[in-house]
Formats: sequence, structure tokens, C-alpha cells
Amino acid sequence: MKLVELISGIAEDNELKFLLKREGVVSDSEHLSVYITPDLKADSEVKIFGIEQTEEAVHYVYNGTEFIQLFPLSTVIEVVEGGLEAKIFTHREIADRLIEYQINDA
Repeated sequence: MKLVELISGIAEDNELKFLLKREGVVSDSEHLSVYITPDLKADSEVKIFGIEQTEEAVHYVYNGTEFIQLFPLSTVIEVVEGGLEAKIFTHREIADRLIEYQINDA
């Protein structure tokens, strides 16, 4: 799924559960993190992995595709909810903000 799709899924309460199930995310994981392809764009591919799978590696290769850790899923959810509460950010703008945070090591 694309980063902007994940953000849309978080914005819709029931949609996130559907997206996690569709992506095969093990929701009973101790800790979930969002990983993104290194091109770092709103339309970049993202995957959500449990700590048991990635061991919190910054770089992770899955099915031959390289990913880098963006943020814990809980942090992404907080940023999305904050952006929506402010009512001034679109889903794409929230995606861009997350990428900016990653680039600037926030």
C-alpha cells in the first residue's frame, strides 16, 4: 500500500483494521512499525511489520524490496490524528509531513 493510503486508512476508524488485515499484518505483535521504500514520497510503498520480524532494524529487505523504518505505527497514528484535528492538512500533506520528519530525524 502507499503511504497516503495508510493515512487515509487511519483517518477512517474502521478502515485501518481492514488495511492491516488485507496487508497480512500480525496485529497481536508487541510493537508495529511502518517501513517505507527509500524514495520517501507520499506515493511510496509502505509495509507494517512487527518487531518480531524486523527486530527494529532501520533497513529491512522484504521479498527483495528494501525498506527503511519510518516510525512506529502509534506515532504515525498520532501525527495523522493531530493533522486531522487541526483541519488544515490533507492526507497527502500529512504524508509529506511524516516524510519531512523522517528526513530531518525528528
